[in-house]
Amino acid sequence: MHRKHQKISRIILICFIGIWIYFIGFAVLNMIYPDLRDNYAGSAGLKYSKMLYELSESFFILGCTLTGTVFAELGETIPSSGFTMLAIAHGIFFSSTFEIDTADYGKAVEIFVAGLLLFMPAMIMVSNFREFPKWMRYLGIISCLPFVMNMIYYFQGRIDPQSQEPVGAIAFFLLNCTTTIWGFRIGKILRSNAKAVDAGQENREINR
Repeated sequence: MHRKHQKISRIILICFIGIWIYFIGFAVLNMIYPDLRDNYAGSAGLKYSKMLYELSESFFILGCTLTGTVFAELGETIPSSGFTMLAIAHGIFFSSTFEIDTADYGKAVEIFVAGLLLFMPAMIMVSNFREFPKWMRYLGIISCLPFVMNMIYYFQGRIDPQSQEPVGAIAFFLLNCTTTIWGFRIGKILRSNAKAVDAGQENREINR
């Protein structure tokens, strides 16, 4: 099982690096479609932006689902539940893209905020993983703060892209950094577990 986890850890890391595709791609799209920032819903680059975001979210959902499964097998119930809940939250974020159009941008924000109600407790649960160093656990909590600002803007009625974008960019940058760091750490933990199991098996064979 530990060997299987070691292989899965590589897929998890690829997924948690793959989430950067939207952040980088959106910057490129802004150069190709200058109106994308000021007129997001009406821009010709919207469909490409949505495609990149959905691809990025797909990586995130897959990475969280695999991590939740592995942690469940390791008996890490709370972090496992947290990663599973994160996958569900990002599934809701994913669905919000279907409501981004010129007629009703606010509906997309409403769906996104609904996902945040799952996202923030999930991040707290993941940060409970005892094999993460303290700074990494705090980083998970800190990365939630810009999303809290998004919620405050929503309840203030500020649902236009111009209000949401600056805080949203910071929020996803922090989340991407946090998740990528998690990916490297999880890989290291699973590789260490596999080596420990191999060493234990070798010692038992020698003692025979």
